[in-house]
Amino acid sequence: MLTPVDWRLVATVDTGSPNLYLPSTLYKAIAAPLNVSMHPNTEGVPTPYVPCTLCSSDDSLELGFAGRGGSAGPKIRMPYREMIYRFGTPAPIGEVKDEDGNEMCYLGVIPWDGNDIVLVGAVLTRNAYVVFDGEELELRMAQVKTATLPAPTPYCEI
Repeated sequence: MLTPVDWRLVATVDTGSPNLYLPSTLYKAIAAPLNVSMHPNTEGVPTPYVPCTLCSSDDSLELGFAGRGGSAGPKIRMPYREMIYRFGTPAPIGEVKDEDGNEMCYLGVIPWDGNDIVLVGAVLTRNAYVVFDGEELELRMAQVKTATLPAPTPYCEI
């Protein structure tokens, strides 16, 4: 567990964003075991890359959300292979290799300290059933049951 059980942060679901934007402290805890290296994109913005070998990993990141009245809500598991993209997608940077010549892939988890809001995009929504309830002003989520669906083509494949 990367945060205390009672830790809270406002999250905005942005279905148009491919990434997950997290406060730097949380990002660093997630990135540390993944051997992340930052490479500037075409605009000079540092962009996170990881070894493409993580594409075959069965490991995942799980986010927990609060339910009504602060009760325990859903937990959504996101496999690493669905958070990792081959070069050029979505960051237009070109092929990236580490110092040993190994191919690096874009990590769709970004450090963000612009404010205290977490932005969750397609990295999360690809792995969740999401219902936007406009009448109740609620967002409802549940884990996608991948065992009943055909295996998706990982973004890591060429």
